[in-house]
Amino acid sequence: MLIKHDNYPEIFRGCPTGILAKEKMMALTADRSIHGLLAYNENLCVGWIAVDPMTNLVGHDLQSTGKVKEWSIHCLFVRDGFRGQGISTQLIQAAVEFAKANGAKVVSAFPIPHENQTRFPPNEAEFSGRFLTYQKLGFKSVGPASNFYQRMEHE
Repeated sequence: MLIKHDNYPEIFRGCPTGILAKEKMMALTADRSIHGLLAYNENLCVGWIAVDPMTNLVGHDLQSTGKVKEWSIHCLFVRDGFRGQGISTQLIQAAVEFAKANGAKVVSAFPIPHENQTRFPPNEAEFSGRFLTYQKLGFKSVGPASNFYQRMEHE
């Protein structure tokens, strides 16, 4: 599995988080200031993760705690047929490494806890990653971020 860093406006075609979310992400990529890590299986992109300084996500639905050098994982997707193979784990690990190599002191994530997943259509609750995956990778739960999302942090 090859994970590579890239700016990625074109890969949000078909993003399962809805047209409005896709349009917001496309606007954020227009100035090429947000980052993506891509997972490839041979020549096929099979997953991606977005990770950026929280200050770059103005207008996004995530809330900063105001911590200095806070970065956030704000989108995660693995293609059908490649799920359940540990790709999201590799992407999250790579995102944390990338953020910290670029000055992050804390990396936030906003997964939907298992008990809230049934409130979304299938796979819609997965766009931010699974709560248990983050937990296994050393992220700590620091409380709810909304009625649906849990805020987790990796320091």
